[in-house]
Amino acid sequence: MSIFNFSRGVLVVIPAFIVLSGCKLMPEPTLTAEQLQQLQPIQDLRPQLLFSLDAAEQGAALDIYVNTLYMGTVADFHSANRPLRLLSGQHTIEIREQNEIRLQTTLELPNGAVRIMHIPVSAS
Repeated sequence: MSIFNFSRGVLVVIPAFIVLSGCKLMPEPTLTAEQLQQLQPIQDLRPQLLFSLDAAEQGAALDIYVNTLYMGTVADFHSANRPLRLLSGQHTIEIREQNEIRLQTTLELPNGAVRIMHIPVSAS
């Protein structure tokens, strides 16, 4: 910082001091193998939606739309190993076959819900 007095033509320089303070980094605590095994896994509480079909039906030809967004085919979410996970709330579910709506329903899905939608045999 400097101060200049124009009336006298004097330049006064005041040095500025910067004070730095350091902080000591604390090491992260390390966990033993036993402690790691005791940790609980993070649970996913999003609602799950599964689809069931009659034995002769193929799910690959049936498209799933949730709130007008394409999510995949029924075959993708037919198994309990791979449920369709959604956010909690109200959703409009459409099952389309060759771009024709075969089934449409609105569901209210709270956190932790597991729903199974049965898709009836096509009339055609």
